[in-house]
Amino acid sequence: MSSASTDAPPIAVTTKTPVPQAIVWVLFLFSGICGLIYEVLWCRHLGLLFGNTVQSMSAVLTAFMAGLALGSYVGGRLSHRLKRPMMAYGVLELLIGIYCAFLPWLLGQNSPILPLYRSLYGELGGGIGLSVARFGISFLLLLIPTTFMGATLPVLAQFLVRSKVFLGKTVGALYAVNTFGAVLGAALTGFFLLPVLGKESSNNFAVVANLILGSLAVIFGMNQTAPVQSDEPPENAPGGEGLAPERSPEGGEPQAPVSPLALKLAIFTFGLTGFAALAIQICWTRAISLATGSSTYAFSLIVSVFILGRSLGGVWGSRMAARTRDPLALLGKVLIAIGLSGMALTAILGFGPQMFFLLLVW
Repeated sequence: MSSASTDAPPIAVTTKTPVPQAIVWVLFLFSGICGLIYEVLWCRHLGLLFGNTVQSMSAVLTAFMAGLALGSYVGGRLSHRLKRPMMAYGVLELLIGIYCAFLPWLLGQNSPILPLYRSLYGELGGGIGLSVARFGISFLLLLIPTTFMGATLPVLAQFLVRSKVFLGKTVGALYAVNTFGAVLGAALTGFFLLPVLGKESSNNFAVVANLILGSLAVIFGMNQTAPVQSDEPPENAPGGEGLAPERSPEGGEPQAPVSPLALKLAIFTFGLTGFAALAIQICWTRAISLATGSSTYAFSLIVSVFILGRSLGGVWGSRMAARTRDPLALLGKVLIAIGLSGMALTAILGFGPQMFFLLLVW
């Protein structure tokens, strides 16, 4: 094993056996699987706490998305300072596994938080005040592991990217791999792990998987330093296999100019669509559960399809955005298509119980 001189600039790796790229992608795939196993289990736990499936789904989805956003922001700000990002990624996975090993106890019948709930019930007397208080406590409990989850993407990207030219595509590829794992995790939990193993064993399965992949990442990253990033695409760069630099729209035509007001409106619209997407996800889950008879099956199904659709849409959207001369017009068309298809699906879901009955008869 060779070591770098104290006066020499940092180099991409410090060992003669750098971590194979395939290992990194596999680790992040299983990270996505574990993340959605936890999400489905948390919804099940909070359903017993709230006594209301809609409130439990709202708390889980709010905490999950807020934690991913906070973790991505903090991880993005700090990742460039890490000397061993692969090792830091492993530590994050270990923290997730350790925390989630104790989380069912914090949400269970012997939770040390129960006296707080009882005192809140005595002071608030039930109703909306108690629901808000329970929502806030659950949100804070779930925010911790989800923040760790959100930080894994920028930290791992810092390890993989050797050239800034490949930054966007590397992050996109990581997101796609993690998203595919999330789809597998949601479907696996709802339709196999929970029916076969139950809540406790399913959680233990995810915890053990988290600890294993975190330990592997720490071992592999212990002697791997952060790469030196350049503005030029390096030859045979490990972080850029099969990734082409960003190109201008087809034909070389410049995109239409965007006014500052239009840009602000697009950002506002993007935030509003996120709000609408999560709201309609809860509504779809509620509607599907009337046909399936199980909120867990419905939640797993909707989450799997929802994440898969967002992933496929992201791939299609990124390609179309690179080809169009007017991305704002394309955004408007996509939003209209979302609204019309959502209205059509709402009407179709009204016949959900009848359609499921026909499937069972056949």
